[in-house]
Amino acid sequence: QQQQQQQADSGALSDSFAALEEGAEDDDDTNSSGGAGVLTTDQLVAQHEQAFGADALDFAALELEADQWDVAEQYAPSKDILAWGKTQSGVQAPPLAPTTAAVGSGAGAPKSKLEQTMVHAALQKLKDSKVKPQVVAGREFHGPSFSSTPKEAVFADFELGKTYRQKLTLTNVSFGVNSFQVVPTQSAVVQYEYQPCGPLSAGLSTELVVVFTPQRNEDLQEELTLLTQTGSVAVPIRCTRKRVVVTLSSTSLDFGSLHVAEKCALQVLVSNAGALPTTFHLQETTAATHQAPSVNRVTPLATQGSVPARGSAKLSFEYAPTEVGPCQQQFTVTFGDTDSRPQILTVSGECVDAPVHLGQTQLDLHTCLCGKVYAHTFDVHNDDASASAQVRLTIPPSCRGYLALLPAASIVQPKSVSQVKIKFTPDDKIWDTIGTLGNHDTGIVNIPVTLKVLKQALETTLMVRAHVTPSTITFSTKSIDFGCVAITESLVSRISMTNLSAQPQEFGFVGLPACMAVQPYDGFGTILPFETLEMDLIFSPKPYKDDDTDRPYNFSVKCRWSGGGEHVIACRGIGVTPPLHLSSGHLRLPPTTLGDTAVGSVSLVNHSEHDRTFEFAVPTNVPLQISPVCSTLAPGQSVRVRCAFAPLTLASIAPAPQRMAPGDDTTEGSGTSAETSAPANATNPVDAAAESGVAVARLSRPAGAADPDTGPRHQLTQVLIPCLVRKLQLPAVHAITADTVLYDDRDTIYLQVEALAVEPAVAVVPAAGVGNVVGDQASSTMHDTTTTTAA
Repeated sequence: QQQQQQQADSGALSDSFAALEEGAEDDDDTNSSGGAGVLTTDQLVAQHEQAFGADALDFAALELEADQWDVAEQYAPSKDILAWGKTQSGVQAPPLAPTTAAVGSGAGAPKSKLEQTMVHAALQKLKDSKVKPQVVAGREFHGPSFSSTPKEAVFADFELGKTYRQKLTLTNVSFGVNSFQVVPTQSAVVQYEYQPCGPLSAGLSTELVVVFTPQRNEDLQEELTLLTQTGSVAVPIRCTRKRVVVTLSSTSLDFGSLHVAEKCALQVLVSNAGALPTTFHLQETTAATHQAPSVNRVTPLATQGSVPARGSAKLSFEYAPTEVGPCQQQFTVTFGDTDSRPQILTVSGECVDAPVHLGQTQLDLHTCLCGKVYAHTFDVHNDDASASAQVRLTIPPSCRGYLALLPAASIVQPKSVSQVKIKFTPDDKIWDTIGTLGNHDTGIVNIPVTLKVLKQALETTLMVRAHVTPSTITFSTKSIDFGCVAITESLVSRISMTNLSAQPQEFGFVGLPACMAVQPYDGFGTILPFETLEMDLIFSPKPYKDDDTDRPYNFSVKCRWSGGGEHVIACRGIGVTPPLHLSSGHLRLPPTTLGDTAVGSVSLVNHSEHDRTFEFAVPTNVPLQISPVCSTLAPGQSVRVRCAFAPLTLASIAPAPQRMAPGDDTTEGSGTSAETSAPANATNPVDAAAESGVAVARLSRPAGAADPDTGPRHQLTQVLIPCLVRKLQLPAVHAITADTVLYDDRDTIYLQVEALAVEPAVAVVPAAGVGNVVGDQASSTMHDTTTTTAA
């Protein structure tokens, strides 16, 4: 049926062309005579409709004879359409001359702009009149009747001087048979290659090739227009040059909420869809008033780079806050290609407190003694209201022998507190083990305890500080040899003890034997840091019951202190029974003013079975006299020993070495003046006149005058006087030499004399006329004369 219809149309069209030739001849005659003017658009359209009919105005779909194209050439709206129609019909016609005006413009004259507009308007009206609705089985088709695959012809990234082809598949998507005609493009760089296929049934396809030959490096937008029975169909043609097409995967980065010391890294992808590579540069453009603190800022890992053609590059940012607070920054990404606009990238984040933390950052154990155990506690807090925290506490490996944590790992429930006990046990070797964590010179130890929480980056440190000091107390001796000590006497050995610790320590001498005593405070007390104390070890041997033989002693004295230390002093001595006994080994004289004499006495008894000779060795540097100095006592005989203390000046008194006798045997002497107490038969009597002269020289000075002596106003003197007992068996008199020992140390006894010399405030001295009252404390009213007589 289609073929029959086409044949009928061709026959009618041939008849129309014959009529058109006759009409054209008539028009030529009319124009030559000058009788007719230029046809209007409506008249031109009416002639075309009369010649070809309303449905046969598309020259591309006509199959005309060669002689018929000469007539059609005069009425062709476009030479391109006419040439393409000839090609479609198989007519090899020469190129057409420029289209001339239909009537009245002269042969070969170009059309004016108004004429071209009128022709195109007429053609458009003809196209619109050609469209007919397609109704099949009572259904009317709407929309484009041909579909192109692909949907558009794209010539991307073209280069000048090359020709590109794009094949399009055109498919009839209408309800019935349909055909199309291609409207030539106005561009000289886009052409079509097409083999006519005639009407196509629904669903059938044909191919068309779009040929693109670029001449300028510019983008081009065209359309392939198809004239169909149901309307026109446009297929876009897009030609793009090589360029840079960059995009960011995101224009904002949000790190969310991070805990202190956590670290997060995010990336932005810079993609280049173009065929040219480019470079990029990242620069922060955050306003100064909105800048976050430097510790909370987002840091780009790279500020510049390059993006390859049809490739991508990564922009990496790192956020590692150390302080609580928000952060918001703005970055600008600029590109090396001038056609690419800068991109704005916004980065934000917030730092919040870690939910699990310690209640304190430092724990001070103060002063710790080596060898002792010290304990303390601290808290671990979990502020999270929904999740429990698994925590673990660690210490440096070098400190594990001295510091212990109980428990070292635990689970802290939400909104709760867990207590951890810390135990510190220092010793003397801690300085060699902990290394740089301690300073031996200052004794300070700083041990870090690290809190690690599962799924929490922040590690909290608790610094345990302690002043470690030794618990050592040093002694001046380790052993004492008392030698031979009479059972009636006590021998004192003075030792010193020094506390090397920076902490006070209590001490005590414990387990003492009956013959040993420690003073002061009975051997108990507290020694301050770095203090040195002197202690007296008093050895008092006891006699055997009903036995006068010598008794050796070997014992030890133990001193223990609160630091856990102990010191042992090995002691030895011999307790002997002397042949002579003093009624008291300690003679205490009353205070004596300068120029006076104090006298005391003790009894000396011979308890042996032999005559014994004794002699007192009185020191020469003290104003002390003993009488009798030497004598011989028969068995059971006793003698009264008189001791006189007569100080002249304080400077003349020098203390002597001490040897203590039992304090309960102390005897106090009676102080008397020189003129009344000195017996006539005393050995070495005191010269009262000379003594008074010295006193006058020292004490006679004007009333109110300053005392030139800056020393003390009194002085205590303790003198230990040995009483030597001669041996029973002596060599012959002619055999005695200077090296011969006449006395036995085992039989020596001692008398300790204690006297206090006092400088008087007022003195009365003899004078030729009247007496003068002198002294620091004399009253200014004491100006009366006083007459005295020297004894």
